[in-house]
Amino acid sequence: MTGVLYDLRKATTELAATFDGPCTQEGVFQTIEKVAEKLCKPVRVALGKDPGFLDLRVSEEGAEVFIDDVLVGTTPLDKQKILGGYHKVQVKKEEFLVFGQDVLVEPDKTVELDVTLLRSSE
Repeated sequence: MTGVLYDLRKATTELAATFDGPCTQEGVFQTIEKVAEKLCKPVRVALGKDPGFLDLRVSEEGAEVFIDDVLVGTTPLDKQKILGGYHKVQVKKEEFLVFGQDVLVEPDKTVELDVTLLRSSE
């Protein structure tokens, strides 16, 4: 079977790589690892259509929360329902250092993330 990997975060149809062989989860992940090694940058792949949840608790109120570079709100923030897969989480507030972390959200599960923002020295 031949498949095509796309940049799912940008939702484009730009060809990233093709793979041949059995279309199994293991085969796809091995191909993704090979592509990532060649591209020298992270590859994010949705694990499926089923969503999971991100429960984010931040030490400061009024901080902006971004998921995959999209502003989703300010703290305090309700639990977020998002597609399963890897997501980039950032928390930003003036006079504080930016917090960033990649998280894996699994379908029907909740990722709990406690964030303590640190004051910037500037």
